[in-house]
Amino acid sequence: PFYLTWKAKEFGISTKFIELAGEINTSMPQYVVQRTMEGLNDQGKALKGAKVLLIGLAYKKNVDDVRESPTFTLWNELESRGGLIDYYDPFCPEVASTREHGHFAGICSKTLEEIKTANYDVAIIATAHDNVDHDELAQYVGVMVDARGACSESIQNLVRA
Repeated sequence: PFYLTWKAKEFGISTKFIELAGEINTSMPQYVVQRTMEGLNDQGKALKGAKVLLIGLAYKKNVDDVRESPTFTLWNELESRGGLIDYYDPFCPEVASTREHGHFAGICSKTLEEIKTANYDVAIIATAHDNVDHDELAQYVGVMVDARGACSESIQNLVRA
């Protein structure tokens, strides 16, 4: 939305609604972190030292493009609060080197088999790829934070974000 705002201002057009949408998008990672902390607290755990699995690294579902992905902002925020972060994304098996997120370069996605035995305290659905069974993944984590509406309501350990 920021490009559209910039372009509209060239023509003297007000874009308050678009700017508000941009602000909401920018604040979503902090909201997801807050909901994650609430879900962990309900289980008697803190984010500091928690094993966290980010599900979906790509900027949108069913692609391998991580440029501009808000998942990196989420990753940074969780890590700065003491979370131990891994990720799972079948479209992005390894983080490529980018200008914005070079320090993540070379980190590899966990496999389903690794996830099943890792005992993650929490998993966060950041990008909901169609080929990922989120309900199944919820069986292997303490709390499933769904920021994409990908899980069914029957999931016992579900937190919506």
